[in-house]
Amino acid sequence: MLANRTLEAGIRAALKEHVVTQTTNITIESRRGKMTLRGNVLTAEERTEAEKIAADAPGG
Repeated sequence: MLANRTLEAGIRAALKEHVVTQTTNITIESRRGKMTLRGNVLTAEERTEAEKIAADAPGG
């Protein structure tokens, strides 16, 4: 459970640091090391970047 929250926090921080995704409203859920991103994005670029950032995150 703590590992899931740590993973979620790391991804959330990485999304806020990236210029393309810093204003998106994305919810990150992690269960047993598997991530789910939910939310609305305005462009395909935002979606692609959010997915890439989550995949590149430690534990992602």
